[in-house]
Amino acid sequence: TTTTTTTVPAGVPMVITGLNLSLNRPAGKQTATVNVVGADLSVVSGATVDGVWSTTPAEDGYPVSMQQTTGPSGGASFTHNDGHVTGTVVQFCVTGVVKTGYTYEGGTQCVSATW
Repeated sequence: TTTTTTTVPAGVPMVITGLNLSLNRPAGKQTATVNVVGADLSVVSGATVDGVWSTTPAEDGYPVSMQQTTGPSGGASFTHNDGHVTGTVVQFCVTGVVKTGYTYEGGTQCVSATW
């Protein structure tokens, strides 16, 4: 009996270097921006970023899951058109980042603001 072991390369680590949230109250929308780079700070374009919008207190229709792909600068933008009651906390969490040949171990990262 022969046993063959195959080692799969771990891939290039990816990290989030920017996670920001802006609120446009008059337009009733919120936008989260995410920047993804390699561990060597090189831009990672074409990565799929998964995220979730939530509110506190909880509102009907939430949470809302979204997915975007990073562009040439490594950025992805998530816009959700939905106004809120004054004082509502709006939160966006990155739940995962995937790209072939790369690994993401940053876990869930969140940003929030008060409407």
